[in-house]
Amino acid sequence: MTMRERKLKAYQNLAQQMEETRNGEAQAEEEKNKTRIKYPIKIAEYNSSEIRGEAKRLGILHMREIGSWGEGDDRIILLGLPFGGRELRVIDTNGSPVWEEGNESEFREFLATRRAAGR
Repeated sequence: MTMRERKLKAYQNLAQQMEETRNGEAQAEEEKNKTRIKYPIKIAEYNSSEIRGEAKRLGILHMREIGSWGEGDDRIILLGLPFGGRELRVIDTNGSPVWEEGNESEFREFLATRRAAGR
């Protein structure tokens, strides 16, 4: 094999490795996007002034609905708000919202009783 043929072979191998790297990076990004949580609800348009106010104070613009239970005045909505690499959760009720942060036991108890009652 001549020097020119060796160089050509080396360039071909390098090009193949670069293509495999690009494909691997593209697949990794695609997988990352599949697992990334989407926050489609604009907080500025949400009907709870207490949740809007707290989100504004924290600089949060979007949130997502995790689940909802009940009907009418008994309806509760579990919301997730992205903050500092984690998710803040709040239960929107007919009264004051119940934040998980700082009220963990009340939050869990409230959510569990409402879900168990099917309300």
